[in-house]
Amino acid sequence: MGPYRAQGFRVCGWPDGETVVLSAPGSPCVDLMLEDNPFEAAWPPGPVFRVASVDEWHRARVDADGTLTPSTIPVGRYAAVRMGSRLLRMFDTNVGAPMTTLFR
Repeated sequence: MGPYRAQGFRVCGWPDGETVVLSAPGSPCVDLMLEDNPFEAAWPPGPVFRVASVDEWHRARVDADGTLTPSTIPVGRYAAVRMGSRLLRMFDTNVGAPMTTLFR
């Protein structure tokens, strides 16, 4: 996390023991979420997209050959699917979840 702080990012919060959310200099919202999770570390890198509903998105991914089923995280819901050599991660920010108001 040191390189981000050196660039002026500030910690918005620690939703759980594996997650920190940061905002860019001058931003009032979360711009970066970092995870330190052994399961995630074993998967290849890939983009994380914000979607309206993780559960609906996940149900539509019948073409995926690997999956991390939807789960509740401090900001809402989260899931991942492997599609060939790519790993796509999705999250949503459900109203009422802790820290939701910090996301754009």
